[in-house]
Amino acid sequence: MDVRASNGTEGYLLYRRMCISELFKDNYSTASDFVEYADITLDLKVYGFASHMYWLILTSMPRKVYDDREITAYFLYCLDKLGDKKLIENFKGNFPKEFKKIENLCQKQMEESVIYKSFINKE
Repeated sequence: MDVRASNGTEGYLLYRRMCISELFKDNYSTASDFVEYADITLDLKVYGFASHMYWLILTSMPRKVYDDREITAYFLYCLDKLGDKKLIENFKGNFPKEFKKIENLCQKQMEESVIYKSFINKE
């Protein structure tokens, strides 16, 4: 496949796609791989799949698998990005604040990645 990245964001997203190939290689990390897969799809803005993954994680895995993160907020964030503004009414919490945290965290992780920085240093 002929794929190239012309800036830090494209480089980071290409890297995140490649990270998928490292998942599910052993039986010991399957649960954490599901969480990582959900996070990757969130980074790639595949909100439908990410919301489904977060819902499965939320309803079937112990909190220790996802380091006690507020997975409900991730699930609702993805639905919000898909245009669903109604389902959030069924949950308690300050989700606009949580959504901002999620956006900031995703942005920070990208900007702190070696791949992203390598493009910045070339300018």
